[in-house]
Amino acid sequence: MGAFEYFPREIWEIILFYGGNSVKKGRVMAVNKHWYIMFLSITFTAPFIRLSCDRSKYHDIVNSPFRPGQWTTSITFRFFKAERDIITQGKLYRLMKCTPHVEQINFNQIEIVDEQDWNYFYEVLKLAGVWKLRCLPDDWKLESVDNRVDMKSVYSAYLKCAQHLRDSLGSLRLIKEMMPTNTDLSFVNGFSVLTFLSVTKGIVKNVYDLDTLLQHIPHLEELEVDFKDTSFDSDDCKKKAILNMKYPSIKILTFHNFVFETDNQVCMIYTHFTGLKKLSLACAKNKLVLKPETSRAFFSMLSSLLNYNILFRRNTIDVAKFINEYCQQEMHATAYGSYMYDDSILVSKTKSVPKTMIEYKFYTEGNTDHYAAKRILSDLGPSIQQVELLDLEDETIQEYLKALFSIQHKTLHSIVFNALTFETLVLTGGLYYTSYLQCIMFDKCTFSKQALQALSGVFTNIDSIHFKGCHFDESFDRSWVNIIMPKTEIHNLCISYNVPFNASYNDENETLYDDEEKIEHPRIFPLVSITLTDEGVTRYYYTRDENVPVVIQTTELQFYLLADEHRYLPFIRVVNVQVKSIGELSLKLSNNRSKDIQMNFKC
Repeated sequence: MGAFEYFPREIWEIILFYGGNSVKKGRVMAVNKHWYIMFLSITFTAPFIRLSCDRSKYHDIVNSPFRPGQWTTSITFRFFKAERDIITQGKLYRLMKCTPHVEQINFNQIEIVDEQDWNYFYEVLKLAGVWKLRCLPDDWKLESVDNRVDMKSVYSAYLKCAQHLRDSLGSLRLIKEMMPTNTDLSFVNGFSVLTFLSVTKGIVKNVYDLDTLLQHIPHLEELEVDFKDTSFDSDDCKKKAILNMKYPSIKILTFHNFVFETDNQVCMIYTHFTGLKKLSLACAKNKLVLKPETSRAFFSMLSSLLNYNILFRRNTIDVAKFINEYCQQEMHATAYGSYMYDDSILVSKTKSVPKTMIEYKFYTEGNTDHYAAKRILSDLGPSIQQVELLDLEDETIQEYLKALFSIQHKTLHSIVFNALTFETLVLTGGLYYTSYLQCIMFDKCTFSKQALQALSGVFTNIDSIHFKGCHFDESFDRSWVNIIMPKTEIHNLCISYNVPFNASYNDENETLYDDEEKIEHPRIFPLVSITLTDEGVTRYYYTRDENVPVVIQTTELQFYLLADEHRYLPFIRVVNVQVKSIGELSLKLSNNRSKDIQMNFKC
């Protein structure tokens, strides 16, 4: 048994991982001293403590001969209130002395910790002198704070704690509304290990003050600044550099209400923050007066980042032109209606989605001409790869399609229609998409027969088309999936549903079961009719449920007899396809992928 104590920590972590909740039970782990110490090191790493409760982990920390507090690095106080005891005899003081390695604390309900509590915490923290905290609780939801709490006094105590911990504190939040009037930017001087700083509106009065602030803490790794009440106007705003130094240590930059207009303002981001990995900008004004070399350098910098998120409000036509002209990465665009007062554009990229994603939000309420939307969609630029239309009104869809097809984008290979209702779609004026499309997806859309036929005249040649979780209105039988696109040549047609089968039919008593565990795969598989309008022929099929579904051609009479016989079963699907030509049909109508049906019609 003693040999266990010589296991490396990595081996113990594996053993304890498979031990599950049992390692949290002291009786189970009290096999020997070494096992019990392992139990303590896990249980007391990040305990939840309620100082007002005698029978708690607090009692074990201050009284156990094994000194479990030596393993504690983080504490969450379930309920924190100032004590009436003399400080050096109080529970908080004793707890600090017994947990010398704590680096992080949290107040479980920070909104109810008032100024008296914060001042008490500061006094004990200073007197005990053992905690070297990396961060302090600062997640106040100001709208939720009790209005009887004096938040200026609370924040004053927070700043006193921060000053006391400036040699260990890694994050700091500066809130202008609550800061003492005599506090200036030099407050951050001396915070030797600060890596994250959040600066709220009003602190940086002039954009050039940002340089003064950063010179006090040039070792920052993450910076967040709100420029809402910051002046960007001066006689030298187009000539004078905003920053005089480079700050390569800053990896994450977040600017709110940033004025994105001039060369100085834009080039500051890539010239002075040379170590950036992640950028987030919420831009204001956007009256772009940028030189081409500035624009190209900005997008070149973006392409090197792991993540970026840039939001533009207003002047969306000029911003879209700026993006289309200078962004050289492959772009996927989403356009959808919005009830916001202004149009907006969001440009983003994540590590998991390396393509540039653009979201166009177009103001729709009371907007009848959709001028900005149509102008932007008609000129998406040479880098566009995919367009998604999301949550649009029926009459808006045709306007957006007309704009999108007014210029045949040779690079556009995919169109996604998401959560749209096609009811009264009327596409006139010879509207059709002549360029070759690789893929069209209809995701959770609703169709009328007339609208789907109208779309058939638009998309005449498609490599792949996918109907995912779509619904067909009351003009169709509810169990029928009617893909009626008589003018369209489709190489690969896929039909799938988000809701998997969860019922089946029992021959013995003719009842349905809703228990997935009892009957995993339905016995009744889809019926399929294929009409090739180019040849003027219709073929009928039914499928037999075997290990791999078998598709069998049948007669028209037998097809409709089977469809009528099983029309009341909730999981039955009758697939009716009418197209000019088709190469392959894929049906994904079961929760079991081995039951997918593939039908090949190639000669």
